[in-house]
Amino acid sequence: MKEYKIIFSDIDGTLLNNENQVPEETIEELRRLDSQGVPFVLVSARMPKGMRPIREELGIHAPMVCYSGGLVLDPDDQEIYSCLLDLDLACEIKSLVAKEVSGGSLRHIRWGTLGSGRYQGSVGDPGTGNYPSDTGNRRYKGDFWERGWHS
Repeated sequence: MKEYKIIFSDIDGTLLNNENQVPEETIEELRRLDSQGVPFVLVSARMPKGMRPIREELGIHAPMVCYSGGLVLDPDDQEIYSCLLDLDLACEIKSLVAKEVSGGSLRHIRWGTLGSGRYQGSVGDPGTGNYPSDTGNRRYKGDFWERGWHS
């Protein structure tokens, strides 16, 4: 049998089945590999808080690749790599896209996620109206405004 050093897997549509569950036999195999020292790295466009429950369900201790590679965390959720899009540039892009979208309505588009830290969450939630329409919108505080968006 081939010896693996590391395994990477997407979550949605790959690891999760049609019921958004990880099959029990998959969990058992991943735990077996983890016990042999073979890291199983979750990879997703999701933010870390959307990936941690899956990693916990799997019962593994491994890194995670978040935001489609914009943030990589070690097994203890310490940052290994981060690629941030400047907030002013993100707002400029949003403004340019708004001009191109029919009717100018962007309420259906989720405009990224806040950077790591306690204010991590979604920006552009239609229920809250929290859209980064300009850099003067400072409803969210903390390292997000200094760091920007993961890109």
